[in-house]
Amino acid sequence: MTESKFWNAVFYLIQSNGALPPPPTPTLTLTPAPTITSTQDVSITGTTMETETTMQLLLQQKNEEIAQLKEQISKLRLERDLKATATATATATSMSNGTSNSNNHNTIHYCSHCGDRNGKWVMEKESTEFLSLDEEIKSKLREAKKKRLEEVHEQMKFILDTDDMKDSRGQWSCCGNDNYVK
Repeated sequence: MTESKFWNAVFYLIQSNGALPPPPTPTLTLTPAPTITSTQDVSITGTTMETETTMQLLLQQKNEEIAQLKEQISKLRLERDLKATATATATATSMSNGTSNSNNHNTIHYCSHCGDRNGKWVMEKESTEFLSLDEEIKSKLREAKKKRLEEVHEQMKFILDTDDMKDSRGQWSCCGNDNYVK
């Protein structure tokens, strides 16, 4: 899988979880109107300014529409690539095992709620898409997830799990040890 497909997959996964901020909106700058010297110029300049403002608003709307369309195209391309990869992977697995890939999920399992299961495990779309990715991409995504979770854990360490003193952070005044063991 190419690097561009990898990054498309990463951005798709991030966007589907709402982790990405909305795309930046273009900023427009207005140029000052020329100095007015007569009443005839006033009507022309006023009309010109109104037309300019209207045109700039229309341009901004069209730019936003273009950005949305680009995002939709990117998502559609990613979905197409993921489906193609999933189909190729399923075909390869089926050919190498001599069985259908979906049969791997039909085994009987014991469940504390309903006893022996006779049903089929139905994976969510995101899980299926993730499993259809190239091994290298899955590995990189797992590493990125682990790194991000460690960052979040570090940022949130000030929130204690309980009100017990043993769960607080600090150190002993006598020896400087930071482990709360009496």
